[in-house]
Amino acid sequence: MRNDDIFRRVAPYAGMAGGLLLFAAAGVALVAGHVNAVLIWLLVAAGLLLIFFVAADPDRVMQMLGGRQARYGSMAGVTSVLFIGIFIFINFFGAKYNQQWDFTKNGQFTLTSATTTLVKGLQQPVQIIGFYTSDPNTGGAGKADAQKLLARYTALSSKIAVSFVDPDVNPAEATQYKVTAVPTLVVTSGGKQQQVQQADEQDITSAIQKVTSGTTPKVYFLQGHGEPTIAAGSGPSFSILVGDLTKNNLDGQPLNLLTTGKVPGDAAVVVEASPTTPYSSAEQQALQSYLAGGGRMLVLSAPFATDNLDWLLKPYGVSMDGGLVADIDSSISGQPQAVVIQTYQTGGMLTNPLPPGVYLDTTALNVAATAPSGVTVTPVAKTSANSYLVTDPKATSIDPTKDKKGPFTIMASVEKTAPAASATPGAAAPTPAPTPDANAKPPTRLVVVGDTAFVTDQLLSSNAQIGEDNSEAAIAALKWLTTQPGGVIIPTKAPSDLSMVLLGWQQNLLVFTNVLFVPALVLLAGLAVWLRRR
Repeated sequence: MRNDDIFRRVAPYAGMAGGLLLFAAAGVALVAGHVNAVLIWLLVAAGLLLIFFVAADPDRVMQMLGGRQARYGSMAGVTSVLFIGIFIFINFFGAKYNQQWDFTKNGQFTLTSATTTLVKGLQQPVQIIGFYTSDPNTGGAGKADAQKLLARYTALSSKIAVSFVDPDVNPAEATQYKVTAVPTLVVTSGGKQQQVQQADEQDITSAIQKVTSGTTPKVYFLQGHGEPTIAAGSGPSFSILVGDLTKNNLDGQPLNLLTTGKVPGDAAVVVEASPTTPYSSAEQQALQSYLAGGGRMLVLSAPFATDNLDWLLKPYGVSMDGGLVADIDSSISGQPQAVVIQTYQTGGMLTNPLPPGVYLDTTALNVAATAPSGVTVTPVAKTSANSYLVTDPKATSIDPTKDKKGPFTIMASVEKTAPAASATPGAAAPTPAPTPDANAKPPTRLVVVGDTAFVTDQLLSSNAQIGEDNSEAAIAALKWLTTQPGGVIIPTKAPSDLSMVLLGWQQNLLVFTNVLFVPALVLLAGLAVWLRRR
């Protein structure tokens, strides 16, 4: 047999093999997303086989291209090429612009706006290393969930790089990052490092904020006069709030002026909450001097307080009324003293809206009609018009004939700036504006709330959603007081209870529909078809 005949018999197989290799090359290109050695070799091999196919039997090729079948084949080929082109186009843009939709009720699989704001605003690279073993029983559990969660972070910013390490295979890397337990996520940036034991959005975002922030502001909670403690105990405490502060790059510490005599120099904010015994004159002077020097305070009170703190607040245009606020239109059902703030007023400490909050045992704030010089008071939370201020501590109900009618301000932000330089008397021309001084005294800031219970452990732990929303309001105030850039607040994402409780008649309806009605309907339809065919 001549070589030409052998080539003609082999040519169709070479053509099919070339086509298959082209198809494989297209698959490699789609998966890899870039040109690599495997793709190049596949294209070279496919090209050589197709050239051999055409050269071995050119007459057959020309006949195929000119016949009726060729025309039909050409149409099918064009259709196939068009379909493949559309497929490649969709896959390309699908890979380049990753889009996900979360249809869960509370957005359980969607990153919060706080995370999105923080991650998109990153100015420096952040590396996240997940240390998981290959065995799910010994430190490998949850790796798939961590990969999915971290993929949402990398989709937001190219500044975030994620990798995973098996500490059993690479013990040296685990030692380098001081990983002592698995699973562990290590978040590093600019020489700083934070470890997260659980792949949780709040913890990861908190770690990113900590390693990318310059400092961690200290928030001092005054103690020694009956205020809630910052550690969990038998009495009122702020331990949950302090934990949330830690996650938001704030450091909560206790402060007793009886021992220190003054506010520490590293204090970013001082928190005073419902003292039950009065301050000494020396302690009052310490706090007044701190505020006069550009200090920042979060002041919380309560109805019928022993010390209403007016000695601290009146110079800034605010005082405590002292009675108990009861809101008929905006409160928890049957508890008018559990005031619900549906909408906070933006301005002052708020640039973005806050979720609704619940305030227990709240007193009203009196805001001076004319604020002192240089002072700006901005109401943040107000009750409804159908609210009252109960003035009798023994009263068990509202008395519209005696109790003052609302609305009432129960939260306000205060800012006092240094007085501007005045013109020289008798001068022919106005005094030029002073040059900004880097050492100038910062403005004094306060956030005053007529309630302390709204951020104590008792309320924050009673309901996950209320705890999240109330904590977010307190953190928003502290972010404004510490003037942290961006004021990003990282809330806890409370899981929703989606269980359904059926009443008796609802259960009976469900049983009737599924056990009796639907089967009977199918049986009747089958009987109708049988009778018709007879």
